[in-house]
Amino acid sequence: MTGLLPGTLYFLVVRAVDRVCREATSNAALGVSTLAEADTVPPTFAGAHFAQATSPTSILVGWDPASDNVDASANIRYRVFASLVSGTFDFSTPDAVVQGAVTAELQDLTPERDYFFVVRAVDTSDNSDSNRVQVSARTPAQQVSFSQAILPTLKDTCGVAGCHGGRFPKLGLNLTTYDGVVNDTVPRDAPVVVKSQSAASLIVWRTDPQNSNFRQDIPGWRMPQQPSDPLPSAFIEELKRWIDQGAPNN
Repeated sequence: MTGLLPGTLYFLVVRAVDRVCREATSNAALGVSTLAEADTVPPTFAGAHFAQATSPTSILVGWDPASDNVDASANIRYRVFASLVSGTFDFSTPDAVVQGAVTAELQDLTPERDYFFVVRAVDTSDNSDSNRVQVSARTPAQQVSFSQAILPTLKDTCGVAGCHGGRFPKLGLNLTTYDGVVNDTVPRDAPVVVKSQSAASLIVWRTDPQNSNFRQDIPGWRMPQQPSDPLPSAFIEELKRWIDQGAPNN
């Protein structure tokens, strides 16, 4: 039988007829549906709407729901593509796939990096839209821990007895506790720590040769003083990052 409508239920009755045209009287019907036409229409989708960092290693990407000529919203999948280069994507390999959702969180990213995203909608027939709408976000710096990354070195190099530790720390500056490090009640050239401003902090002036206020011409300016070795440059960078992050007691 030809010329039938696609995706339509038909009921068929078959009757036997002998050679003198006598027809059986059976009315037993068989219900059969014709195959639906192949869906070749992709979803209607406006693309990604936003991207925002949720931690130093994760970014949340969001969009408005797509619509489709066949599938319900809950059955539409979304392929999320990520790139480190604006406008350059490998659309053959998505970095995340979610179904029926309007957000996806990309994990295991690198801190302090710019990421670019394109999201495409796919229906159950695997028809994908081809939008190139791009959103982007930058992961923040990893939080520097005062208790783990800063205090141990300050204690070992500066907070020893006879220097900025013990019962009578020099100039009243105790570098063995958080409260001592951020204490701004003792008069000095500048506050030891100016939260969120490492370049204005005295502890950086006295330890970082790259700081404009570091005084090579003043004997004993550099801390720790000679003959002790200077603080490692990697630690000074961590110290500055901690201050620029607000010098939290973490």
